[in-house]
Amino acid sequence: MAGFERSWFEAPETVDYVVHLGISTAEEMAQISEGWKEWSEDRSAVATDVWFTAVARTTEDRT
Repeated sequence: MAGFERSWFEAPETVDYVVHLGISTAEEMAQISEGWKEWSEDRSAVATDVWFTAVARTTEDRT
């Protein structure tokens, strides 16, 4: 998982795009990538993934 997440912050296309939009700098992207690497090497690191579907009903007539 960490390798996949890290790849987003290393991909030149992604880095160029977020820098162009002013969301982040190339240096910040490199720091985030390094953070994912460090996290993946920590044997006590844990990740969870939550997936759900929300269903709603109404009694109103929407026709």
